[in-house]
Amino acid sequence: NWAGSQLVLREKVPVAFTEEGRRFEGIARETLGKLNKAGSRSGEGAGSGLPPVVFTMPHVIATSKFAGWWKEWSEGAAVSATTQIGNVTEVVSGFLAGHADILICHRSDQLPVMLDPKHFKSTVIEHDRLLLYTAAKSRFRSRIGDHGVAADVPLAMYKRGAYFARLVQSIMDHAPVRIEGARVIESEMAHIIHDCIAADMGIGWLPSCSVGRSHGPG
Repeated sequence: NWAGSQLVLREKVPVAFTEEGRRFEGIARETLGKLNKAGSRSGEGAGSGLPPVVFTMPHVIATSKFAGWWKEWSEGAAVSATTQIGNVTEVVSGFLAGHADILICHRSDQLPVMLDPKHFKSTVIEHDRLLLYTAAKSRFRSRIGDHGVAADVPLAMYKRGAYFARLVQSIMDHAPVRIEGARVIESEMAHIIHDCIAADMGIGWLPSCSVGRSHGPG
């Protein structure tokens, strides 16, 4: 809004510049470079400790997995960490802009996060699954069967345009049965979808890493 024109295409992962965005990028990089250099100079001599490792990751990974991973990774090492949290688009874009040392995020064959292998190294930490969940004793289970999901079943869905929203849409489009349902809840946050499903407000898709808290979905 401040620039007066659309700078990025958010429907792509990572986001891509528009023509106006490519022109603006040069000015932005030069300005940020000067600010970063000034900040580095002002902090010289402030301390002798190693700087923290900066991780960027989506909310669902930060809340469900990172603490356990970092406990294992940092054991016996004189190292600290700081985290930057956002949605998939935000964290990928921030990583590409140089705001973090390490990016942790989901990727899938249906909707891969494409980073240039010439410039970035990647490794698989764990495998996860995006599955359809209901509450353990859901009143909607009788309306979910071999023929699919009935049109009157409420769905807890991700905000349109979000990474998981596009992944869920791909699953629905290619499912061997009809999945209809009525979109009644919408959020960008997997833990909000999780809690709505657990409260039997609807059914929805969750990454398995987010499931397992007490009174959670089944």
